[in-house]
Amino acid sequence: MDIAPIQPAIEKTIKDYDEISQMSIYSGNGFIMGNLRPERIGKLLPEVEALYGVYQKDANQAVLDGKPFSCKLFEFVKDKREN
Repeated sequence: MDIAPIQPAIEKTIKDYDEISQMSIYSGNGFIMGNLRPERIGKLLPEVEALYGVYQKDANQAVLDGKPFSCKLFEFVKDKREN
């Protein structure tokens, strides 16, 4: 399967829809076929996808099982200028 067209489609979708901030496409074994971060393409979800936080195992299992998965996470990043 030629996965070359997947990455441009992901980038266009993220650009065209303000409500989408992250998007990935995985094969049935968790192989990353397209990702917000292109350097992750060709790796496996559990190896590099930290965006699911505490739900990473659940997300990977959903991919392996071919089932829908969604989660909401909030991450607070402290301004390094604050002491």
